[in-house]
Amino acid sequence: MRRKSMRFSIPAGVLVALFVVSMAGAQDGAAADRDGVGAILEEDATAKVLDELDGRARAVGVAVEFPAEVERGALVPVTIRVTRARTMQAVLELSDGRSIESHGWRVAGTGSGGGGELWQILFGVPTTGALGDAELRVAIRLRNGEDARLIRRSVTVTPRAFRAETIPLNGTMTSLRAEPDPRKVSQSQLLWELLNTTDLSAQFHRGRFRLPLSSYRYTSLFGDRRTFSYSDGNTAGSIHNGLDMAATTGTPIGAPGRGRVQMATNRIVTGGTVVIEHLPAVYSMYYHLDSISVEVGDVVESGDIIGTVGSTGLSTGPHLHWEVRVSGVAVDPMHLVETPRLDIDGLRASLSTVP
Repeated sequence: MRRKSMRFSIPAGVLVALFVVSMAGAQDGAAADRDGVGAILEEDATAKVLDELDGRARAVGVAVEFPAEVERGALVPVTIRVTRARTMQAVLELSDGRSIESHGWRVAGTGSGGGGELWQILFGVPTTGALGDAELRVAIRLRNGEDARLIRRSVTVTPRAFRAETIPLNGTMTSLRAEPDPRKVSQSQLLWELLNTTDLSAQFHRGRFRLPLSSYRYTSLFGDRRTFSYSDGNTAGSIHNGLDMAATTGTPIGAPGRGRVQMATNRIVTGGTVVIEHLPAVYSMYYHLDSISVEVGDVVESGDIIGTVGSTGLSTGPHLHWEVRVSGVAVDPMHLVETPRLDIDGLRASLSTVP
């Protein structure tokens, strides 16, 4: 049901910087040959590992737009205007050395006189991400196969306050969460394999997300620092990576945006589970569903019903757990509801004014 395409495996700013950058040229080098984070898996891979790029300076006019400051848990959109690009690999290296990797994809041409094509790269900043200046590095492989370019710029990660909550679990819920089970391990591995996959052809959605429920109340927020209180007196810590939206069992759940269903199944911990792929490495996730009305491979439109609210899996009452992952990193879903992250017409206009 997944069409064959170029796929990769990879594990609200306040000020937008818009400028012309100079990028370093480099001779051809061996393509990435490792699996996992940042490895390009198509047979004729030509993009370069960032550290292989040398410092032979060659000034080339390229327009770049990105948030100069982002808070923990935020989505970081990077848009680049460039000519003749073939592939892009990117790294956001936090101040403690932790690296978040992503890939770019072409979203549009800039039109006559616009000077090139628009490419998009999306990062997520973990809620535990180190504060301070992070380095953004983008390696661009050109279609002529002769040169590579490297962009280096700075992004500042700022604090965000998160709530603390304690969740008491009865004996059944304690066993469900704490007791080892090889099926839970297997289900977790399958989900991570999906979330760490980038399909550059998966360009389904543009603009804002819509909320998946029309009527609800929040019972847990994104980034909550949780303590599970077990029935045997022990405790365990956790970070809540989504929004918990309480509603009556059977309440319809709408897709927040256009996308392709990549998982529709019942899991031990998350119960009825649906995962939708909206953009390369951008997935929305829905847990504890009472019923599922889509199948893997379905392409859904914004607002299409994907299932109903329930209390399956590790759940203390009927609610929807709604989560969004970007290259495996959880980001606040409300960032995609409140701000259009792929306003291509606006980006084309702003970037086309840069010489």
